[in-house]
Amino acid sequence: LELVGEPERVFAAYDKVVAMEGQEEIRRDSDKRFVLWIHNAPPPLSLIQGCAQRGLLLKAGQEQDDGSWKGGIATILGAPFSANKDDIEEWVSSQVLKHVEFFDAISHEAMPTQVGLTLLRNGGVPRMNYLTRTLTPNSLQKGAAEFDELILRTLERTLKLEYKRKEDGAVDINDPVIRALQRPVRLAGMGIRSIEFISPIAFFSANVQALPHTAPFLRVRNASQQDW
Repeated sequence: LELVGEPERVFAAYDKVVAMEGQEEIRRDSDKRFVLWIHNAPPPLSLIQGCAQRGLLLKAGQEQDDGSWKGGIATILGAPFSANKDDIEEWVSSQVLKHVEFFDAISHEAMPTQVGLTLLRNGGVPRMNYLTRTLTPNSLQKGAAEFDELILRTLERTLKLEYKRKEDGAVDINDPVIRALQRPVRLAGMGIRSIEFISPIAFFSANVQALPHTAPFLRVRNASQQDW
């Protein structure tokens, strides 16, 4: 359950939920409750006190060296929430690093080439699909490029290829070999699509699919903003 809004209203709704849990004798096996303050300003005292009274963890960020305040970040339903792009980029990069062991394993010299390619296509490339649909392309771009680089290096080892590279050692995505690898199968390619390339398409498609569910809330929000 996610509650979003002004602290007073959110706490009021939360208290009702807790009261209903007691009435229905609902027991939590684990406590994952927390409050996220994403604003780049110190959290109000009422929010701090409200969390303390209810035993809720407050993720409010921290004061920076220059005296400014940087809001918090949290993972909700598998995606990061933050008002700061650099925090989201750092989070995505950390997720990419978690996949390195898998890609190293499927490109190991002891792994049969056909098996490695099947695992890459069906179990490797799709690993970022969820984030392409839940994060804005701007926030995902850096991590998507890192993931694409990881996939291409895996293909290079598996297929014994040799890409063109830039002066800094990064793969040159304009290499005709890479173009062929990333081209759709129906266009005589390998079908190993670039996450950075498909990210805007996936994000737009996900928003369109979700519109029947989000439109009523958007109308309420817009109406309340006009009244305000």
